[in-house]
Amino acid sequence: MAEPINARQGEAVDGIDELADQIFANDCTLVQALGVRRGEVANKKGGMAFGVFAGGRRLRALRRLVDRGVIDESHVVDVVVHDCSVERALEMSVIENDPKFRLPHHPLDQCDVFKKMIDGDASIEAVANYFVVKPWYVRQRLALCTLSNGIKAAWRAEEIDNKTAEAFTLTSSHKVQNDLFNRLKKANGSAGIHEHSVRQALAKNQSLASLLAFVGVDAYVARGGHIITDLFKSAEGGAMPEDADLVRVMASEKIDAKRKELAEQGWQFVGTLEELGQGAQWWKRQKTKLDFGDDQKTYDDVCKKLPKAGHYTDERQELEEQKVALEEAARARSYTEKDRAKSGVLIEFDMHAGRLDLSYGLLKPSDEKPRSAASKASGSGAATAAPKKDPEELTQALSMDLGAVVTTAVADVLGQDHQLALCVLVAGLLTVDYESPSKINHHGKGALGREGKGSFETNLKAMIAKKPGERLAILAALAGASLDATIDRKETQALLNACQPQQLDKAMRKAFDADRYFAGVNKTLNLKAIREAVGADAAKAVEAKGKADIVEAAVEQVPVTGWLPPELRAAHYPGPGGKAKTAAKAAKSGRKTRK
Repeated sequence: MAEPINARQGEAVDGIDELADQIFANDCTLVQALGVRRGEVANKKGGMAFGVFAGGRRLRALRRLVDRGVIDESHVVDVVVHDCSVERALEMSVIENDPKFRLPHHPLDQCDVFKKMIDGDASIEAVANYFVVKPWYVRQRLALCTLSNGIKAAWRAEEIDNKTAEAFTLTSSHKVQNDLFNRLKKANGSAGIHEHSVRQALAKNQSLASLLAFVGVDAYVARGGHIITDLFKSAEGGAMPEDADLVRVMASEKIDAKRKELAEQGWQFVGTLEELGQGAQWWKRQKTKLDFGDDQKTYDDVCKKLPKAGHYTDERQELEEQKVALEEAARARSYTEKDRAKSGVLIEFDMHAGRLDLSYGLLKPSDEKPRSAASKASGSGAATAAPKKDPEELTQALSMDLGAVVTTAVADVLGQDHQLALCVLVAGLLTVDYESPSKINHHGKGALGREGKGSFETNLKAMIAKKPGERLAILAALAGASLDATIDRKETQALLNACQPQQLDKAMRKAFDADRYFAGVNKTLNLKAIREAVGADAAKAVEAKGKADIVEAAVEQVPVTGWLPPELRAAHYPGPGGKAKTAAKAAKSGRKTRK
């Protein structure tokens, strides 16, 4: 409710519709929070109501959106709660309504005001209280100080929108910002410079965020690592490690420490899928009665909620993950010393959740109890020899990594090639097969900014208000967000072949992490890459050396030649190790020129 002490009294209807339109365009969120204090009148639920003493026009504009049916009475907005007297509330209301105390409209101007106050020894909290905004809002605006003059000029000239400008803060390098802006503009004009394409180019390897969550931000910073903070993804800010090598080393060290701890507990073996083989995830377990201890009630509650969670919902996935985690923790407590001596533990890193998943009590096939004579005579359950491991087979983790590289690269191409993006979305809508690499509900692996939030009605009105070029740019971003290139090689290959060769080649090389790839594959694949990219003599010169030396040689010699792993090659791959097709052959394989 509005406070009678608000300095702005009367209906003040002028500009309310325009202000309501601005709030609607900002996803029905407030740029400047409402200033409220606990009132002296009971609300409908019997509690004390909060009165708005700063933000009366914003409150009226929100009510106008309720009248339009855009939001309802339960819509949540930001407020700053002040425990203050009537006199102090009136004073702050006057300050807010005095033009000399109001924030300028453009975010860059707000940034300048906040920076001057901070430079004058004001704290972030003090600046926030002065303008009746949240501290995170001040931090967001201060982050805009890292933008280059070129990006700022483009923003003021309305070549880019607010969200796109905010995405450029993912790097503090003015050269990187300007180079990216010019590259995107050259490829598709100003319409090609949008939030998704900028984030896709600057965020690079999203798996690094999972590794950072695993090792811990504090531990990473203590080792000298620097954080890239994306304050515009959430109020708290999303953290990305700037030093990829350091966070990977720390993750390996933490995993090794866990392996050592498990070995000291007396387990027969501790290993990863790469070490034990892909079949390890299906090995039988040592039988034991699970001891849930203090977690028993939590486990029972999870089991009761699961049937009601529906199918393929986020809630069900979270409950299933919680159930498995509780069961594994119970197994770890339940096995005796004798049990541990006869079974082992499988270690897997969950890249999505940023944690180690441990499977306890696994029995190697050779350690299972022998079959009875009767079963041998009948031929049932006859043992088969383990298939010989392919020396060029990739681990599951590395295959997923390469799928993520393809996803990132193709999403980058779609951000530049809007007509191809349109083709991808239509093809995805027409395809009912689960193995389609385009998930039209944009629950794929591609990154997506703030599009897709809100109700259908809200999104529809927002799209109608946009220009055709803006709609197409958002459509291209959605096409990129729909991608998941980790599921089916054949379908993904068709998508790669449809991409413009030069765009895909450039995007793929930018997304490919050569250091990570060569460190992850075995000597055979390292030598094969050197042989393809540099020549047989170069491979022969290092083949007798240890893996570390071979990896070093591959990292030094191969990437500069333009070589890519087979999993990242399209039909028109031009680099060493692959024969580039002519335009006629490319067209024959399915690619046609789009107008």
